[in-house]
Amino acid sequence: MENEGDHAAADAPPDAPSARDGLRPRQAEGLQVNVMDDGYVIYQAAGERVHFLNVTAAYVFELCDGTRTFREIEEQTARDFRVADPAANLTGEITGRLVREGLVEC
Repeated sequence: MENEGDHAAADAPPDAPSARDGLRPRQAEGLQVNVMDDGYVIYQAAGERVHFLNVTAAYVFELCDGTRTFREIEEQTARDFRVADPAANLTGEITGRLVREGLVEC
């Protein structure tokens, strides 16, 4: 069963602010981050999980330090990677995955 909020989010224009835009994500505690040539390998003791982040995901993970909002992280990444088309900026997908995997908290 769908709720009304799902439709509102799906119908919103791509540049419409979302509820998460003002949140300031930060890296979860208890992570063991290992820097590799091609990204990060992160060990998460809770659940004994290992995560592999490519260079772009590792960059976004570093920006999740609690000082920037999701919107600011997306804007910073677009500038640094010279992404002119906001639709081509995958930062929202990356931060969403980092949150779902428990690597980043709000």
